[in-house]
Amino acid sequence: MQRYLSSSLDDIDVTQVVNDMIKICHTNGIMLPRNITMLLRSLVTIEGTMKDLDPEVNILTIVKKRSQVITGEQVEKQFRDLLVRWSRSANQAADIPMEVADLLRMMRKGQFRMNLKLTDADTMMPDVNKMVDRIVVCVLIAALLMGSSVICTTNLKPTFLDIPLLGFAGFFLSFCLSVWLFIKMLFRGRKNSIF
Repeated sequence: MQRYLSSSLDDIDVTQVVNDMIKICHTNGIMLPRNITMLLRSLVTIEGTMKDLDPEVNILTIVKKRSQVITGEQVEKQFRDLLVRWSRSANQAADIPMEVADLLRMMRKGQFRMNLKLTDADTMMPDVNKMVDRIVVCVLIAALLMGSSVICTTNLKPTFLDIPLLGFAGFFLSFCLSVWLFIKMLFRGRKNSIF
């Protein structure tokens, strides 16, 4: 502070100031916030580039000229705008109980309607249909497996490999459907596929 507060902006070297600050922070175990560190690095980079272009330039004088000083009028205007927004929000909040009561009354009478518009529904429907078809096939496979398992616990005749033929047929059909569904899922990018 003794070194830089008494100096004019033209005499201050931003790179030296940043290096001094980082050294002081490191010595005293102070962690600077990340956004401050990024700002300091940006200033050093900009000043180095500008000094290459024009050695006489000083980044701090440019920052001082371009910085906007918040005057009392600006603070007052922002405060007034904030009060206006709060007033509008309060007025809208006062209407909420009546609107909720109207909504509940319409729901009780069965007059509640909701309009829902799906964009790109035509392009999405084939994908939705394929997904539903796959879910149906999966449910059928699961039902076949469970039904076949129940049949296999009985002594139903005729048998094949000591398994009731009907249970064996159910296992075989569910296996074939599973393989078929798996292959269709692998080649789902083809346009001519059923699923």
